[in-house]
Amino acid sequence: FALFGEAPSRILVSTQAGTRVCAIAAKHNVECAEIGVTMEARLQVKNGTTTLIDLATSELFETSVTALPKLLASVPHD
Repeated sequence: FALFGEAPSRILVSTQAGTRVCAIAAKHNVECAEIGVTMEARLQVKNGTTTLIDLATSELFETSVTALPKLLASVPHD
């Protein structure tokens, strides 16, 4: 749900003031879940104390660049 929930009115916010954003949301009775942190060289997403994603950004970049060519190479050609 935290990563792929399709409920209406969900937004993703990236900020240096996460605590402040959550305080504002709470003041207005809006649910606010912190799902990750921005790091220089890693993507890390957690659900509570459970780490869902923890990858080097270089690995993510490599995957995004090579995924389609690998997929197309595996498709049989007539």
